[in-house]
Amino acid sequence: MNIKKTAAAIVFSLLPILLSGQAQAREYILANFDNVPGTPFSYKDEKGTEFRVTQETADLEKGKSLVLTYDITREGWGGWGLALNGMNCSEYAFLTFNIKGEAGGEIFDIALKDTVGVEKKLPLIRFSDVSKTWRQVRIPLKEFEGLNLSSIDNLNIVFVSSARRSKVFIDDIALESPLESETKDEASTTFVGKVTIDSFERANPTDLYLVYEGDESSLKLSASRVSKDGDYAMELEYLLSTSRPWGSWVAAQWNAKEVVLDWRGAQEIKLWVKGDGSGNIFRFFIKDSDGERYYYEDREVLKSTRWVQVAMPVARFIMEKESDSRNRILDLDQIRGYAFMVLGSGGSSTSSGVKNTAGKITVDQLYIVGQKMSAAWAVPPKVVDTEKIRLLRIGNIDFNGQILTEFLNAPEQKSTVFSSGKLITNGKIGNYSAKLELASESQEFGESARYSLDESTRAGVTTVNRFPAAQTVNIQAIANNVSPYLTQLTVGSQFIDYTPFTFAPEFGYKGLSLEGDVDFVNYHAFILKHRYDSYTVGSRVKGLWQGIRATAVTVYYRETAKIANSATQSGTSLTTNSNLELQDVQNDWTYTVDSERLFLEDRVLLGGTFGYNKYTQRASADRSDPFNPVFGSALEPALIVDGRMARGRFGLQDLSVPGLKLNYEYRSVDTEFKPRYRQLPINFDDLESDQRGHNFRVTEKIRGFQSSFEFDTMERNSNKDYYRHKFAWAVGYYGFHNLDVAFNQEFRREEYQFVSNRTAVSYNANQKIAVSEIYMRAQLSPQLTLFFRPKREDIVHPATGLTFSNESLYGKVEYYPITNIKVLGEFRTSHYGVKTQEPQGQPYDDNFVRLKLEFNF
Repeated sequence: MNIKKTAAAIVFSLLPILLSGQAQAREYILANFDNVPGTPFSYKDEKGTEFRVTQETADLEKGKSLVLTYDITREGWGGWGLALNGMNCSEYAFLTFNIKGEAGGEIFDIALKDTVGVEKKLPLIRFSDVSKTWRQVRIPLKEFEGLNLSSIDNLNIVFVSSARRSKVFIDDIALESPLESETKDEASTTFVGKVTIDSFERANPTDLYLVYEGDESSLKLSASRVSKDGDYAMELEYLLSTSRPWGSWVAAQWNAKEVVLDWRGAQEIKLWVKGDGSGNIFRFFIKDSDGERYYYEDREVLKSTRWVQVAMPVARFIMEKESDSRNRILDLDQIRGYAFMVLGSGGSSTSSGVKNTAGKITVDQLYIVGQKMSAAWAVPPKVVDTEKIRLLRIGNIDFNGQILTEFLNAPEQKSTVFSSGKLITNGKIGNYSAKLELASESQEFGESARYSLDESTRAGVTTVNRFPAAQTVNIQAIANNVSPYLTQLTVGSQFIDYTPFTFAPEFGYKGLSLEGDVDFVNYHAFILKHRYDSYTVGSRVKGLWQGIRATAVTVYYRETAKIANSATQSGTSLTTNSNLELQDVQNDWTYTVDSERLFLEDRVLLGGTFGYNKYTQRASADRSDPFNPVFGSALEPALIVDGRMARGRFGLQDLSVPGLKLNYEYRSVDTEFKPRYRQLPINFDDLESDQRGHNFRVTEKIRGFQSSFEFDTMERNSNKDYYRHKFAWAVGYYGFHNLDVAFNQEFRREEYQFVSNRTAVSYNANQKIAVSEIYMRAQLSPQLTLFFRPKREDIVHPATGLTFSNESLYGKVEYYPITNIKVLGEFRTSHYGVKTQEPQGQPYDDNFVRLKLEFNF
């Protein structure tokens, strides 16, 4: 006998008694589609919508269920409902029902309408997701604010034009109230099937999240108007950088202070993520009260550039380190923190953009779904008033920004103190939004007044006041969600990072850029206006199709210069021409195409990169004034060179030993492959250009231990007698009582002579080098992190027999007194065996002390 049907029959037969004692009743069934049919009705538009109502036995234990099959046309609607005929619902606390979908993720509204015609619609997504398995939904009746709950006319399930063809199953629609035997606290707590943990509706993400970084990596958090839902999402702009082949990481983390979170009843954690097409790894961490850390890893989501929902079943979370386990149970009622993490896949120093990768992802709408969860205790408490620093909010326009003060001491310039500020204005109207950034940097402290004897007058000595003149360094206007295919339009200062081969990060250029999505393709295009008729244009296209991740980039640069003292002949004399005359000086065009595919459940990787660069120089130019280049003389003939680059890679992961990765890369780069916007041109010409080489890497990760071995060999295309051979190894342990420690060594033998026709820099290397480095990162508290990195280079010159050593020590401390304030201290001290090899001038990175205070408001 069907127990559910028997129970329902008893309830239905005792209906008069239940109606007379609703205050004591726990449940009143409106319809169960077996023996309590209710009074149903349905409706749809006349625009072509398909809407069919049936009753089927989808589950033997549940008996019959309501089945709604639909395909809503554009601007159409359809729905199903129950006539309640003025029923008094005021003594109940919840509307409940069971639901599942044919595909999962179906969207519709729940509506109640009272007898005077007032109707309130609520999106189901506020309370629960629809999955392919049965899930109970509990909607607090107090959410239907504005209705007369004592006289309800009908209940409606409404589908609108966003509902694509699908089918939903509904059963056991009921009203529910707490039992009198329940405790007062339990009765006053709202239990629901979905809880939004964070919708990221804040102009400054650092109100709630702290930044954590590994190795030399960095992370910047900012509010983005490119959101999945609502006004804001959180943008994570990162740079992954490390000296070790196993990669690095960054994280944005919420930490509990006085109050821990209670996620009891949660079955799944969901988050919307907009990736950057990088192929890096996304992780979500949870930390419970006894210090155990559990994570869920997704290797696919960052390959896409579209919004993708990451569904993370709680049962599939993995303990980070068994050695740190306490009770080996994820204590959902004692959540002390959670984090969003981006991990690099690792790479070699000979593979540009692999070990040092920049990217930007966006996250939005973090929530949990399950059974009878507490909406009050599952959500992080609001930032306390003492930690809020706000300028102004007017309607949907936010004002926030940053103030930075820095002290720097370096031997080249001794001590300096300067400050900078940034004001950011965000506004949104409907689906459209805009952002304006104004930034300035003040002059050196103490320069507001000076005293000069040369400016003395007969009336006496004059004191000349000179006030700090603010210099505008960044004006940027951004329009978001302009159209379905144009998600961001930026006018003003541009920060562009395509690849190290085509356009490495450059800041300060002014121009226009566009970014958007078309089907499975993400595009970005820009134009930069330089002096006179000079300009740069470029575009990047990323796509993920049938498991193939592909990126294509092209950049074109043209430079012109003015002709000095241009003149025209008039009879027998020359007259000055007041019209400005320009002449082409040089142009550069490059493109790269990169593709990658994983096979056998991501255990086998195949990928490759092809690039081409063509450079033309037609004249020389005087760039003494970089903003006003002057034409020198034409080159006859013009210099025209081109070069190609080809790189292929193959990888194996976890085939026989868990955590083991094997990688091989082959590269062939022509001598003249030197794009204008290549990363660090002098280093690029030496390390990346003019070579044919092979690279082998082995890395192993197990229980917090990391180890790697790497061998790299290459010969120069310009002269096969020149070469570079390298062997490197590293070992480390990450997470030993909040301490990361690693040791790595590199042994290199190289011989090479060359002069670059782009930089006019000569290279002359004939040496043996042994490099040893120790890396330590100590997380002393959630707010305080220390870094130390001692390094030693032992160098031998075989031609002369000379030997010498270079030594350096780098240290850094990061401290967050509160989430809005960051205190950074850095120092580096070095000793060079050959004094003439010590770097001089900016960026002062060999000997310095820096203290920086940063306010975000």
